[in-house]
Amino acid sequence: MPMLPLSIFRERQFAAASAVTFIVYGALTGATFLLPLVLQVALGYSPLASGLALVPLTVIMLALSARSGELAARIGPRLQLSVGPFIVGVGLAMLTFSTSGSSYVAHVLPAVAIFGVGLAITVALLTATAMSSAPAQHAGITGQAYLQELPAGGSVRGRALHALRARGAASDNRSRWLSTQLTFSPV
Repeated sequence: MPMLPLSIFRERQFAAASAVTFIVYGALTGATFLLPLVLQVALGYSPLASGLALVPLTVIMLALSARSGELAARIGPRLQLSVGPFIVGVGLAMLTFSTSGSSYVAHVLPAVAIFGVGLAITVALLTATAMSSAPAQHAGITGQAYLQELPAGGSVRGRALHALRARGAASDNRSRWLSTQLTFSPV
């Protein structure tokens, strides 16, 4: 008998929450790793300033996550778990417009704010939805399986960055720079 009964993935809410968790946490770890690098190299920020540029992300999540949970209690999680990841994607897409000479207030802050709103809408509900949809007899193993997905999204991000580094080694100067910056080993 397998340690993780695959039957838990027959629950549609659990399977959907697991998939969204994997994608959203992969995006979160990738963005919080790469954004400070971009801010330092492309926009000339100091390491401290590039770290402080992400503070609005934390503030927005702290301010809105509880309200997102309250709303989900009234209307259910489906709408928020559909719209939230889309908003996360919009925020990340907006970050691509942050190029050399971009203003923090005009380009970076709005993207970070939208990214934060998307995360606040999504993250708190993911765990609640996954855990509430699990069969009672598998609650413990379901919780552990769900918690293993959080670092898995980051691990995929690490592998993707390694692939980018390897591909960029023989490419143009930007890729060569990125290749030299991404010499790390994910855990």
